[in-house]
Amino acid sequence: MTKEGPIGESQVIDLVERNWYITVDSVAYIPAGVSTHNWLVAGADGQHIFRDGGAFSDYVRFQCDVYAALGEGDFPYEIPRPILSSHGQHVVNEGDSHYALYPYIYGDTMNNSSSLNGQRVGNMLAAYHSGVARIDYSDYRQLRSKE
Repeated sequence: MTKEGPIGESQVIDLVERNWYITVDSVAYIPAGVSTHNWLVAGADGQHIFRDGGAFSDYVRFQCDVYAALGEGDFPYEIPRPILSSHGQHVVNEGDSHYALYPYIYGDTMNNSSSLNGQRVGNMLAAYHSGVARIDYSDYRQLRSKE
């Protein structure tokens, strides 16, 4: 793993340009999370988040499907709906790694908020749980299986 993540910036640029046909001007690694690695990718089309899910294909596919389903419903908050690749899939598989691309959503996160409004957080969580309750999970393996 390099100091910029498990793959280098040139590989991120190649993967994005080849699989999503987005011209990349700059890439910045976002050091967050343990099981996935993320980069902020900027170009003429705006900013995106490129996610390297490594070998966690079920997790990446599940996350993309949940975001897509919430974005298609009446979820009252902005969702980072995954962008379809040139292959018509949300997840690009290359070797043992699985990649996804999301639009960057501008604004403050809960971590950056100077004060948390408990009612707003509660409303958001209620809407999220109501939305995910409508998703058919029968095609997914248990994500935290001990097998």
